Amino acid sequence: MTEATHNELADRVRAAALAVDGVLDLHGGALAEVATYLPGRRVSGVRLTPDRTTVQLKAAYEQPMRAVADRVRSAVRPLVGTPVDVVIADVDQPTQASAAASDTATPTPAPTRPAPASTTPVPTAPTTPPGGPS
Repeated sequence: MTEATHNELADRVRAAALAVDGVLDLHGGALAEVATYLPGRRVSGVRLTPDRTTVQLKAAYEQPMRAVADRVRSAVRPLVGTPVDVVIADVDQPTQASAAASDTATPTPAPTRPAPASTTPVPTAPTTPPGGPS
């Protein structure tokens, strides 16, 4: 496989996986361990090897996970011609994930707590153990 073909294939696998219903995003892992490294960039969430392809993703929580994985596998396998491992690394609500990805999303304000009534320590009365003082 030529370098140009390898670059194009990683992008096509990414696009095919993201087009699947229930896939919110691809997920490279905590240390970007699932990625295809290309000149000057990487395709996170897709690992191409000569004998296997791995797609790691974030799925919509209301979708059946096995069905999402099967749909991704069906979409990617014709492109790569190798077995496809699908790892669902995270789940999220579709509305939160799409709002976070949007450039026009407005941030949700942090909840506020009322200030404490008093910051002066309140003295406590000494307690007597049961049975009287020792």
